[in-house]
Amino acid sequence: MVTGKGLTMRMKRLLVAAIVLASPTALVLPASAEWFADLYAGTAFTLGNDVFVLGTKLDPPGDFTRQHRAVNFDTSASFGGRFGRWDDTWSWLGVALDVSHFHPDVSRQTVITTETDLDGSVKQRSPFARLDLSVTAISFDLMFRWPFLKSDQFPKGRLQPYLSGGVAAFVATAEDTTNFGPPNKQSDTDASIGVKASAGVAWQLHQNFFVFGEYRFTHFSPESRPRQRRARLLRGGPVSKWTSIPTTCSWECRTASDDADKPVLCPRHGTSCMYLQ
Repeated sequence: MVTGKGLTMRMKRLLVAAIVLASPTALVLPASAEWFADLYAGTAFTLGNDVFVLGTKLDPPGDFTRQHRAVNFDTSASFGGRFGRWDDTWSWLGVALDVSHFHPDVSRQTVITTETDLDGSVKQRSPFARLDLSVTAISFDLMFRWPFLKSDQFPKGRLQPYLSGGVAAFVATAEDTTNFGPPNKQSDTDASIGVKASAGVAWQLHQNFFVFGEYRFTHFSPESRPRQRRARLLRGGPVSKWTSIPTTCSWECRTASDDADKPVLCPRHGTSCMYLQ
């Protein structure tokens, strides 16, 4: 447990593989354009990865970096929708907007942790508490398809293998329990840019309906800055600064001096806080 300020959590190279099964596709066919709208659901598998925590300790004072190695993420449900259009001239080429959502939570586990500060590095096995993650991905995709089993009823091919890929925006919300406190139960929302690629096959059941199966891969690196509790000083005259205080201090802090670089001391517990600039 670290009492600190300016904490930053980073998850490098978060990789997600998702399998989408038995998803209906509704096709709208005006005079020449070939529009489509998909709804899908499946399972997301997030590969284990390192979680980094960067911040500033108050006792002893100084910056630190903590690396939790090979943290395992839970398998979760994934669902979403896609809307796009196949080109009139090159019917094998299409564009789409895809929106999906999944929850790669982290369950309580024991991991190898390396903490590095001005005094050196310490490596040990330590518990990693539950961390809830919620991710929404919005991607702009290019799509390529190959028509098979063409007929008068299915001129574009009844069987259509396809590939797609593009740039994606990921909005990730992290809700911590006790990993980054005190205070506990901190949360933050981060937006990052990543990539998405997928491969699948579609089978046309009717002129306006397909079913398809798809395997997709996403890659992004979320970064979270957990919000810490802040309280106004109630003693020592006019209040002109904010302070971040440990939960044990409650409202019993006083100003040690007018120097913002010096700590704020709790008269009962003897613990210290540091001004947030």
